[in-house]
This record gives sequence, structure tokens and C-alpha cells, in this order.
Amino acid sequence: MEKKAKGPIPDKRYGDQPVSDAEDDLLGFGKYCIPTLVKIIEERETPYVIGIYGPWGCGKTSLMKLTQAKLDERDHETIWINPWKYSRTDDVRKA
Repeated sequence: MEKKAKGPIPDKRYGDQPVSDAEDDLLGFGKYCIPTLVKIIEERETPYVIGIYGPWGCGKTSLMKLTQAKLDERDHETIWINPWKYSRTDDVRKA
């Protein structure tokens, strides 16, 4: 006998593509991670580096895109760099 799902069936599924819209934040970054990152970025003096580490598929790019969207909403200038595009270059900054 086939089991029926209880409650409404969500129409969004976890996918392989990064998200940049808070409505698609199925991992819940918007609750703690993004506000914390935005606070650090707004309150610290430059220069500094924030490292985002994790295995493939854990949501690193989604976290960065959602954080970028929040910073853009707050009139911060942001730049997106795709390191894979420059992976054969000795120095990404020169490219």
C-alpha cells in the first residue's frame, strides 16, 4: 500500500542550482547566517577576509548570493567574481 504525504506537498524541491531570492532559501540562511554576515560587513573596518568553506552542494554559493542581495538592498556596492573562470590564471587579481 502506498503511503500518502501528510499535509500540503511543497512545490519547491532542493535543486542543484544556487538561489539568489530569499523566497527560495530552503536551507534557512536568512534567519541567522545572512544577518550575521551583513552585520560583520557593515561594522568592521577594511581590509578583512571572510572565508566560506564547505563541501560541494552545501549551499556556499546560495549563501553568498543571498548575502549579496541583502547588501544590494542596503545600497552597498557588491562585485561577483567567478573563480572558476580564472582557474588557469596564475593570479585571479590580474585577470
